[in-house]
Amino acid sequence: ASIASSPLATGSVDWQPVNGLLGGSLPGFTVDAGDAVVWPRGFAVLEGSAHVGDGRSNADLWLQPAVWLSDDGRAWTRHPLPRTIAPDGLTLLTTWHDGLLVVDQRARERGWRFLLWASTDGRRWNHIGTFDPRPVGALRDCAFTETQIVSTKARILAMASCTGYGSGGDIGPGGVALAAHEVTHAPLWSWTSDDGRHWRQHLVTEGLDPKGAARYPVMLRAIGTGFAAVMCCYPPSIWWSDDGAHWDDVIDLPAGISYDDVEDLDAVDEDGHPATWLLMADRQNHDESLTGSRVTLWTGDGNAWTEVIGQADWQGSVLATDGQVAVVAVTKVMTLEPNVRMRLDTITSVDGAGTWTLSEGDDTDIACCIGSVALRDGAAVLTGLAGADSVSVRRADIRAGVPAL
Repeated sequence: ASIASSPLATGSVDWQPVNGLLGGSLPGFTVDAGDAVVWPRGFAVLEGSAHVGDGRSNADLWLQPAVWLSDDGRAWTRHPLPRTIAPDGLTLLTTWHDGLLVVDQRARERGWRFLLWASTDGRRWNHIGTFDPRPVGALRDCAFTETQIVSTKARILAMASCTGYGSGGDIGPGGVALAAHEVTHAPLWSWTSDDGRHWRQHLVTEGLDPKGAARYPVMLRAIGTGFAAVMCCYPPSIWWSDDGAHWDDVIDLPAGISYDDVEDLDAVDEDGHPATWLLMADRQNHDESLTGSRVTLWTGDGNAWTEVIGQADWQGSVLATDGQVAVVAVTKVMTLEPNVRMRLDTITSVDGAGTWTLSEGDDTDIACCIGSVALRDGAAVLTGLAGADSVSVRRADIRAGVPAL
């Protein structure tokens, strides 16, 4: 079911470049910021790449990958990762045992291997373990596809589908190159660890989908003390697990929304469990808009969905929650020709998704693309927007832009 909510209040959320290099303040120095995460010391961002130069010259200086840290999202400091960490395939995970966790994924032809690095201060890193699931025993003849990994404060969860391996397939993390006749089965497996060294293996589909028929996560999220997954395919739905091993199919996606329409998922949690689901998805409206897209915000109670707001030409969105505060950042396409012009809109709630406020941004020359948003103590940090200003990170005070209730 979908029930339109009352009109949203008008807000004034103001996204500003942060202080320092991530704010684009040094000509010739470019930083590609990855996802932002929240941890007990503030915010952290994994640097996708950084270089001095124009990005095309052999004289460019490419820097060792690093983690950027900030206590309030305003001023950031750069801390290079150990040189033994490969620059490609890195993922920075959410708070784990009050620290940070970097996953260094390495491609294998049929298996899936990654190294785990932990830090209590974001500066000094220790290699705590290597996870190397191989296609033996119950996983015989598996090629691991749709691979994903996330973490809560206490647990690391890795998930992958076991696809039948045939000759000529070149398999790596997150990808598959198999002919249709070579795909023989696709049960879903998970592995969980509390310390990064010792792992437990689980056949996820055994209870909910014994044959493993076309059920795999297209999106995996750590929420509260557990895990949520947007599952393909029939019907597309959201699964929830307290421990990463035992899963419940909690709610189908809104009517007309496919698994590949989903842009982001989160929840307002109570005692570590989802109380109100938050879903951003691209609802194709086939009208005369520029892009034909209509990204829409839904809230769900586990039984039904309520449509909060959607707009034509909204595309690209991310969301985050912190206690009773929720923030959604979404780009709106203003023009396509002669140049792409977009604005950054913000949807916010400070009462646990009970009421919402819409703040429309200014028409600007942002080219693309939203990467992530993180929320802590009323401050939001946004990464991924690209434009002529070379700004990698922006910050906004969410509470300041929301009218008093």
